[in-house]
This record gives sequence, C-alpha cells and structure tokens, in this order.
Amino acid sequence: IAIGLVASAFISEPASAAGPRTGCYVGGAAGYSGAFNDSTKTNIYNDDAENIDSLGAQGETFALLGGCDMPIAASKFIIGILGDFSWHNADFSAGEVGEDPDLAAGLDTSWMIGGRLGYVVQPGAMVYLLAGYTQAELSDLTSANSDPINLPTLKGYVVGGGTELDLGRNLALQVQGTYSKYDTASIDLDECHTLGIDVDVLTARVGLLVKFNGPEQITAPFEGKPLK
Repeated sequence: IAIGLVASAFISEPASAAGPRTGCYVGGAAGYSGAFNDSTKTNIYNDDAENIDSLGAQGETFALLGGCDMPIAASKFIIGILGDFSWHNADFSAGEVGEDPDLAAGLDTSWMIGGRLGYVVQPGAMVYLLAGYTQAELSDLTSANSDPINLPTLKGYVVGGGTELDLGRNLALQVQGTYSKYDTASIDLDECHTLGIDVDVLTARVGLLVKFNGPEQITAPFEGKPLK
C-alpha cells in the first residue's frame, strides 16, 4: 500500500478526475510467495505426536485475476468481487527433529474468490482490503523410504489489501499483499503414522489490469457527487 501511495504522489495529471475506473476488469500479476509448513507426526495406535522440523518455502508466483467493482452511493467507497488463479514455484522439506530433511513437497497452484472494500484516497488512487475463500494444491509428498504420496487439496481463507492506481487508457496498476491460512490436512504416512500438514502462505505481487464496462470516473471524492 505504501509503495502505491508514494507512486501516486508523482502522478501530476491523473487519468481520472475522481478515482479508479469502476466496472469489471481482468489482468495478470507476478510476485513472490512464502509458504510455512507446521507438520506433526502421530502414531495412530497410541496417539503419541511429535513435531516435524519443517522448512519454509519461497519462490516466484504468477496469477491471472479478474473482478467487478461498483461505487457505494455518492461516496469515496468502492465494493467489489474478485478472484484469481495462481501458479507457485515454492518447495519445502521436512524431517524428524534434529535430523536431515527426508520429506519434500511443493506449493503448486492456488485459487481464491472473495470481495474487497476500497477507498479513494486521492484522484486516481485507491486503497482496499480483501477477504475470501481459497484452495491450494501441493505436489506429491516424496520420501527416501516410500513411494510418493498424493496430498489432499488444502482449504482455507485469505485476507489482505493493496493499492490500485489508474494509468489511463483503461489500464490500472495494482500492488497487493495477502495472507492465506489453510486447514490442517492429515495423510497416512505409513501403516502406523499419520502426518498433519498445516500451511500458511504470504504473497506480495504487482499486477496490470485492463478495465471495461464501467464509467471512466466513479465519484467525486471531495465533492461527494457522482460524475458522468
């Protein structure tokens, strides 16, 4: 958000006299993700549980996104729906406490759908908060002692925020950060043990949006009247 506000300060002639173009949009984004895995190995016969040393994963992320926005009456606020599909390049590994990692998996893809609430802070610039539902797919869990294990789909929620700058010509620059929290997934590691996987993901990215089907200006933020 801070990056977007600083950048907007250098826009001497904003493309919109009021704020970002409303309506619908599509776009693409690129950035960086960090995945943190907290794993627990449990004996199914005596319920003894032990923590597994888990290493965080980090890598590039790419996304396709879209959504629709509309102003809230004659105010500076904008409400909208949004969704995206992301590809991640992040691998993490884990192992018994005090030993070298012998389990490995990767964060492959994720998607989310939700809503956002924006506020026009100055002509051509908006900050917003978002929240929604998300799912993620992991690559097979590999181990030196067993065949690859297919991991279940992770389900959870995502929250975050960002800044959107109107560039003119139906284009907008978006800077966004999100936190995704997934429910713990349990898998059968072998005949005696189950493995609980608890994954959190932090993502920061920059995107370019193409907007259409909306008015060029939303509301006059300093006059409180809609512009046509």
